[in-house]
Amino acid sequence: GLRDVMDLAGPDAVLLDPLFLAGIPLLLTRGPARRPRVLVLGFLPLTLPPLAPPGFGWSLREPATQLAMKFALGPVNRVARHLTEQLTGQLLPVWFTEWASLSDGILQLTCSGFEYPRPTPPCPIHFVGPPSTSTTTQFPLPEWWAHVEQARSVIHVTQGTVANADLDQVILPTIQALADTEHLVVVTTG
Repeated sequence: GLRDVMDLAGPDAVLLDPLFLAGIPLLLTRGPARRPRVLVLGFLPLTLPPLAPPGFGWSLREPATQLAMKFALGPVNRVARHLTEQLTGQLLPVWFTEWASLSDGILQLTCSGFEYPRPTPPCPIHFVGPPSTSTTTQFPLPEWWAHVEQARSVIHVTQGTVANADLDQVILPTIQALADTEHLVVVTTG
């Protein structure tokens, strides 16, 4: 589907979410002109090595972190490798969490001080800061925002973007537990 849209629109650049793994086959099947340019909008902490923070014991912590990640995410990486080969005829050249390193660059929505130093990143990393500096005069707050400002405490509850089939897991028990309190409870689903 992505390839069809790109063939129709002919973009000069594509900006991808770091969780959008369709970026892998896109990057591996670009032509020799390397068009379109593919950039990753980094709203998550970078998943490029090193994974452990620098400092005391790093030479032990980094291999341990890498091993734990490979153990925990090994099944997902096997699926990503299989799908990549099936879709592109090529082997996935990196661990699936590092696919952004194949791109033309990462636009990281933070400052460099929030990331571990990466002395030789595999692709350019540009620290571009927050996505917006708009004010409430440009975009007025919604009517219900007064409830947030007046609340003694605000509790946000969600089951994430995927686990919404059974709201009895987290959302309903939280609402029931906080029903007779003065907390403002904000519930969201994916």
